[in-house]
Amino acid sequence: MRRLGFSVTQSSISRDLRELGVAKVGGRYVSLHRSEVEDPSPPALIHSVEPAGPNLIVIKTPIGAANIVGVDIDNRGLDGLVGSVAGDDTVFLAVRNKKAQDRVLSALRRLM
Repeated sequence: MRRLGFSVTQSSISRDLRELGVAKVGGRYVSLHRSEVEDPSPPALIHSVEPAGPNLIVIKTPIGAANIVGVDIDNRGLDGLVGSVAGDDTVFLAVRNKKAQDRVLSALRRLM
């Protein structure tokens, strides 16, 4: 970048990538934005989906992929989904009740 005349630092590039919706997953950079042509949560990014009590769902992903999966699920606007928390390889979803949990689980399993 400097050879091309741009004044940049690693932190400014990281900030720019975040603003563009790009994240590093599995050693490569991918877009966090949904595309009309391509589903950003391909089956390889969701290893397992399990209920935990009546109001939680635990999703296991490859290391570094939980954030992109969490963002994608949030953007889907699933009925009954209250919110999500993503770590490095795990996403926790909070749902309103058992009925909502069943609907969200069904939708997630279709992605696998």
